[in-house]
Amino acid sequence: MTVSLIVLNIAIYLIFQTGWFIPLDEENLAAFAAIPAELMGHGLGDETILSPFLVPDRFTLVTYMFLHGSWIHLLGNMLFLWVFGDNVEDAMGHLRFIMFYLMCGIFAAVVHSWLMPDF
Repeated sequence: MTVSLIVLNIAIYLIFQTGWFIPLDEENLAAFAAIPAELMGHGLGDETILSPFLVPDRFTLVTYMFLHGSWIHLLGNMLFLWVFGDNVEDAMGHLRFIMFYLMCGIFAAVVHSWLMPDF
């Protein structure tokens, strides 16, 4: 699972960076991002995000985990996942590890949104 997550993260980064399937612009990227103001129901005020992708807010709690701002960000996260993820996966098993990975990401987005609801 660890290697699969690393490959998936790299593939998604390349798709967004090269614009193979999804043209890279702020609106398309924001459709997949966990935006605290949207998650907390505060809205963005005068700003509107116009994107051809209609991703429900609750799904962005998962999709945001696979977005990275730069190749350095991606490299750092994947290095950390490679070093520590395989050990955690060995201790937990494959299915529990992927559930743990997703639950930690969802928890992080919810806490971030709760602490900074207007961001």
